[in-house]
Amino acid sequence: MVGAGGCVVEVPERLVGRLRTLALDEPWSFRESNGTDLLVRYLRYTFVRLEEEGKVVHAQDEQGEFSVLNTGLFDSSFEDIFCVATKSPEKDGQHWETKAFCTWGRSRFGKRLARALGDGKPVRARYFRSLADSLVDLERSIEPDYDKLREQGQKIDADLLRALDTDDESFETALRVAVDLAYVRLRCMPTSVLPAWGVPVGIKGAFYCLPLSFLDPLRVDAVLALEPPAKSRDLSLPYTAHTLLSLEEAYIAARLVRRLDAGAGWLAEAAHTRIGTKPVVSRVSKLDGSGTGTPRSVRDSASDVSRNLRARLTCRDSAIPAYILRPGDTVGVLRRQSGERPNVVLPLRRGFDGVSQIQGRFKVDDNGRWEFLHEGSNWTMIRHRDGHQVVLRERGARERMSVGDGIVFSGSPPFVFGR
Repeated sequence: MVGAGGCVVEVPERLVGRLRTLALDEPWSFRESNGTDLLVRYLRYTFVRLEEEGKVVHAQDEQGEFSVLNTGLFDSSFEDIFCVATKSPEKDGQHWETKAFCTWGRSRFGKRLARALGDGKPVRARYFRSLADSLVDLERSIEPDYDKLREQGQKIDADLLRALDTDDESFETALRVAVDLAYVRLRCMPTSVLPAWGVPVGIKGAFYCLPLSFLDPLRVDAVLALEPPAKSRDLSLPYTAHTLLSLEEAYIAARLVRRLDAGAGWLAEAAHTRIGTKPVVSRVSKLDGSGTGTPRSVRDSASDVSRNLRARLTCRDSAIPAYILRPGDTVGVLRRQSGERPNVVLPLRRGFDGVSQIQGRFKVDDNGRWEFLHEGSNWTMIRHRDGHQVVLRERGARERMSVGDGIVFSGSPPFVFGR
């Protein structure tokens, strides 16, 4: 049953299956390879939008009264697919029953449309005024409401939350780090942000889907909804962000606006991830959507979680780039070509004079908790978020690391450990 404004358009299950076969192939379920649960939701919200825009066409011919809606879908010849519905004789006048999905001039119903309407084909729903409006504006800043976002932590998979080792405070820190990374990535890859329509997720009007990565820059864990200001032409006004979306929520909202392939690949691949098996995240081949590799799911396994964790080491000195950390990575200064080369090579410059070639190692236990194992000749200091400091001097000494903790390598500029 599909609501369309004041009307109710009933779509029998058998016709939903026929529509899936008629339309260009794409994933319409998060749980079943041939499922249609997302297609039913797509039709519901598309019909609502058509009713809002006054694009539901009512007509009458010798066979009686009927209505036509443009589904926004195409067949293999890129012909529009229309929904033909008639009033249900067994219910009130607000109930309509779908009789067929068809293309113009083909099949019995398609020919009926052509005879009754001539060239007056119903048009597709529109969500943005122009193509330019569907693109995020790089000159506009982002203003997240972290209090509201923190309350929506349940949108993140429970296994991922455990891997982040989050309480309310540390989850907000992880959010801030993820949003900062997303903003930097946005400026490098503007097309990674997808236009969407907010009705399915409780947002009024259009918004943009910004991918968030908590552990690995190439892996999308959740979506941040960027809502444009009312005065959309005033670039001094920021995008507001107070809604966190799961991949499934973002998918249906974005699919209303456009087919999710090509540049939308990171979210399209999410549709291939079976939510029912509780993967932590879906792996994307390339975040800009240019990759076509098979997505990989991280299953409900502590060892799998640990193997796929990523963290970030950011220096307070902006001249030093941020480093991506993987479990087992070593950090140090490359003082000689002989011996083990550190995975994270710190600059050989003033301030790093006391850092050993292998200063230490970042490790992760089976529960996804990070720690630093000191292996250098000189000390390493861990500054925890609560102000507590621990200085590691003996080789083999170790200390737990959490998001937002600081770390100093033998007098180096301070770094921040993030996810």
